[in-house]
Amino acid sequence: MTNRMKIVALMTLAGFAAPAFAQDSVSRNSDGGNGLPGDALNTWASGVSQRSSYVVDMTPLYGSWGTRFGIAPVLKTSKSASAFFGSLTSAQAMSPTIAGGRASFSPSYSLWTQRGGGVNPTESNPALVTSVPGPSSGIQFGVGIAEFATDDGGRNTNNILTGIVNVDPANPSRLYVTRIMAAHNQTGSGVGDTSQLGFGSVDSLGNTYFRADNGGGTTTGTPAILNNNIFRVRAASRGTGLNAISDLGGSDAGATDWLIQRSTTQHNPPGNVGADVAGRPVYIGANGATNYVYESAPGVTSTTAAHRPGATDHRGAIGSSSLTLFGGVGTAAVLSQSSGGGGSTDSISVWAVDATGNVVPGKAYTLTKPATTVDSCSPGTITGPFDQYRSQTVFRGGTGQASIGRDSSGRGLVAGVVYDASLAGATDPYNGIVVGRFDPANPAGTVQWNLAAWNTASLTGKDILGDNGNDGAPFTGDPGEFDGVVDENPLSPTYDAPIGRLAALFEWIPTRIGPSMSCPVFDSKGNLYFIAAVGLKKAGGITDFDSALIRGRYDPATFCYKLELMIELGDTFMGQNSGLRYQIQFMEIADGNSIGSGTMFSGNGTQSAFANTDPATLGQYDPAALGGLVIAASYTYDAGGQTGGDTPDASYDDPTGASSFPGSRDEAYNALFYIGNIDPLTVPCPADLNGDGIVDFSDYLEFLNLYDALDPRVDFNMDGIVDFSDYLEFLNFYDAGC
Repeated sequence: MTNRMKIVALMTLAGFAAPAFAQDSVSRNSDGGNGLPGDALNTWASGVSQRSSYVVDMTPLYGSWGTRFGIAPVLKTSKSASAFFGSLTSAQAMSPTIAGGRASFSPSYSLWTQRGGGVNPTESNPALVTSVPGPSSGIQFGVGIAEFATDDGGRNTNNILTGIVNVDPANPSRLYVTRIMAAHNQTGSGVGDTSQLGFGSVDSLGNTYFRADNGGGTTTGTPAILNNNIFRVRAASRGTGLNAISDLGGSDAGATDWLIQRSTTQHNPPGNVGADVAGRPVYIGANGATNYVYESAPGVTSTTAAHRPGATDHRGAIGSSSLTLFGGVGTAAVLSQSSGGGGSTDSISVWAVDATGNVVPGKAYTLTKPATTVDSCSPGTITGPFDQYRSQTVFRGGTGQASIGRDSSGRGLVAGVVYDASLAGATDPYNGIVVGRFDPANPAGTVQWNLAAWNTASLTGKDILGDNGNDGAPFTGDPGEFDGVVDENPLSPTYDAPIGRLAALFEWIPTRIGPSMSCPVFDSKGNLYFIAAVGLKKAGGITDFDSALIRGRYDPATFCYKLELMIELGDTFMGQNSGLRYQIQFMEIADGNSIGSGTMFSGNGTQSAFANTDPATLGQYDPAALGGLVIAASYTYDAGGQTGGDTPDASYDDPTGASSFPGSRDEAYNALFYIGNIDPLTVPCPADLNGDGIVDFSDYLEFLNLYDALDPRVDFNMDGIVDFSDYLEFLNFYDAGC
């Protein structure tokens, strides 16, 4: 028995409960009623509602293989209706590149470490807030998200939020965030919308790209914008007033570039080439005339079909990456239809871009997928076309449907979601993530295709693996559980059975058919991340159907992906700034008729490693291989009781809408969450509790002594209390040694 197993056994015998690790703030709750109004910033108020800077501290997140990441809400949506805590989320993205050697964007940031602290001028307690400087040098990246709501005047509110995030690589758990309202579609509640906005992309300097139209003639304000439009807001230049988008352009004209004006040709939500690599911000995108569109000179766009040789058309938005697979300053990709495909979306076109966004001559390739793709390490097959580009995604995003990556051997990777050919409709629930691997020096050569994730009409799906022991269910105390090794040998006494499987969407939400998984995002080592419907094993033989964030662990030697659970609905995390635990309650996959714009697309992450570290210096599954990832989620803080009172009750009861707990003091928000590396690249030795320079059993005994004394030195997850979650934190440090 390993030392780790001994510790697990002792803790289990001691009767500890299952752990729940936990812009992070709640209101001062001064109204004496339920949790409303909350502390989300007002959509149309000037000042901090339009631009504010604050610290968000990440808290640990553990995958089912024990991989340690960090998570934090970085952009909370704004408040547009009095009956709800905040607006709903739509498409979102992270910058393709991470800028290095950057001083903090803002001179100072608000910091709070307990409930009631925040930046809301009326619902936060300023006595709990201090001002701190950001790092003098570090990394910077951009994030962005679209939000929507029906406001108190019954109008369709729709806005674009940008976040400029700075991080000191020596302290990666602390994020310095500047939140900027980039664009609005009306000037106040009930005034009437002059546009409808679809989020596209953002770069590391905060340049934010989106499309605008008149909602198919449904806008109620004047002057309503006409036809198809692409805007860029230079968020770094935004002030503290509104930036309403209408047929006059942006009301903050000094920060707004109107790139495509009133075009009668349909344009997809835009991508970009980052200003940090191109020398200026550059728009790239796709249009409905089968062309690639790029900003050949500042404010001037050109078109070409050179991005898709051998293809007759493309589908969806452009996916882009900081990777330079073929030279240039980056790589872009789009789903396409090969000349011999009979109108089927059977291919991915991939090309190098230069500093103007143009296709690098001779560096564009169309990789055709075989009709049937087989999983190389589990018994799955799928036959069907690429999809995820229909319905509102054309107008609302996300961006894009084709993902680009590179593995540790320098091979190029592309991926997309295919739909089972037997149904092949926008709501097809039976899907697979297909990955193509090729030599960038010879992409026209043999392309290997593999099925990385799948579910089927027989209600089977690829296994999700973890360290839950013989029965696959957590906290049942069976052999192999939490011994620090995912044992895949069924004949082993410490065998870890699959903890669940990928599922069909309707198994989770019976009223929605499909699709059942989002587009994937690659990290710097070729691992991939996506949201999917899952069925997870629980004690007592129960299968719990949810949506979940999944990590596909890539084995370059076998071209195999094995699945790791990262987040499931119901997971709770301790907010480092609010001082309260919150629960993840919803992650979108699909809406009523297609893939949802609020789920993940390829633009949700970067293919750079953390802090632009050379991926060759990292292990295949090192958390630092992920330079960053964003997801939209609904979450609720345990801020009080179900029928009033400010004492948390380990229940997460949203008092809004058709809630059964209208008197609950809990607070429910929607936000963009950032997930990434939480540890410095040069890690000290926190498990060396006796200070002798090595980690051994004597440190375990010291841990037990400190744990029994509730000593704050073993508050490893920094939540202010010593409990079972700190034990799991200690185990990870203990296994890492010095």
